Amino acid sequence: MAVHANDKPKITSVTTTASPSPTPTPTPGPTNQEQQDTQAHKDELAQQNQQPTPVPSSGKKSVTPQITSVNPGPPVSIHAFVSGIFENTGTCTATFTKAGYTSVVKASAASAGATTTDCAAITVASTEFPAAGAWTLVLSYSSPTSEGSSASQTVTIQ
Repeated sequence: MAVHANDKPKITSVTTTASPSPTPTPTPGPTNQEQQDTQAHKDELAQQNQQPTPVPSSGKKSVTPQITSVNPGPPVSIHAFVSGIFENTGTCTATFTKAGYTSVVKASAASAGATTTDCAAITVASTEFPAAGAWTLVLSYSSPTSEGSSASQTVTIQ
């Protein structure tokens, strides 16, 4: 039998071997207890959101200043902001307390930022503290329409 250049071999049959497809492992859903706990948490959050924001006796809006950084120095410097308001008329006041000593108080002006009211940096010379050691810092904010105080934090003065 003569083979010519234009002759192509013919395939008469093809045998394929199928490899088994992996069976996906189902991801277990939350248990009934987890679903109940989740729903209870959602209900609790919804109830909290329905409660009105407390209004101070002054009639001003209640706010909570956030201290973003404290450099214990020297000098001590505090940076903070107040979310939820945009005002140029407020004052930020840092109050340091330590049992048995006179409080150290310094204030700065606040100004409206892009998304918050920002406190100008508050700087306190180390010499203004009557004693070294742990002092408690609270930052308060007050304006004609808003007021409030931050959570306290401990600052160690050298």
